[in-house]
Amino acid sequence: MNINIQQLIEQGEGISLEFKKTENKLPETLFETICAFLNRNGGIVLLGVNDDKTIEGIKTDVTGSLVKNLGCFVIVWQRRSYSKCSTSLQN
Repeated sequence: MNINIQQLIEQGEGISLEFKKTENKLPETLFETICAFLNRNGGIVLLGVNDDKTIEGIKTDVTGSLVKNLGCFVIVWQRRSYSKCSTSLQN
């Protein structure tokens, strides 16, 4: 599956595409968005992109902790115990 990120950004946000500004931590609304996508037909979240389609990216020195926190969500979600993970996420 090939995904053209630039085309997605140009398309803009919609029912299955969400942009999230990401600086030093995961956005507070990220997991709410993921849950909404899971309750529908899925979707794509682009981190480091603002609502106005500008790309800010993610600071390289925090990418490790962001990946760790996302990994925690995936592991716990697979166990169907989202609330346990959400309380243990680190900034």
